[in-house]
Amino acid sequence: MAGVIRWVMVSNHAVNAKGSPTAAAAAHHKPAPEADLSLFDRMLIRMGLAEAPPTPESKGNPETQVWVDLHTALYYCPGADLYGKTPKGKFTSQRDAQLDQFEPAYRKACD
Repeated sequence: MAGVIRWVMVSNHAVNAKGSPTAAAAAHHKPAPEADLSLFDRMLIRMGLAEAPPTPESKGNPETQVWVDLHTALYYCPGADLYGKTPKGKFTSQRDAQLDQFEPAYRKACD
């Protein structure tokens, strides 16, 4: 058992049938570069017993004024087709929209 754990800790990449590392397998097992993981957590991730933490996503510019659609719980960035045009909506800052659990309409925060 100790030998298997040592092999997993030393092995830095997966090898396919031809003997070359596969990019997909190597990327799947690497944690985010900024993640501060313990040795035990890194070992579990390399063994495939745990998932790497998700990379933090950009929250955009918190001061941007967005249009919040109260009916759909989505918010629209300036310049979007439905910005200021949906019924039952209001203008607010992106920070307030995110704090109120509204999601960006196009799945990307406003810059």
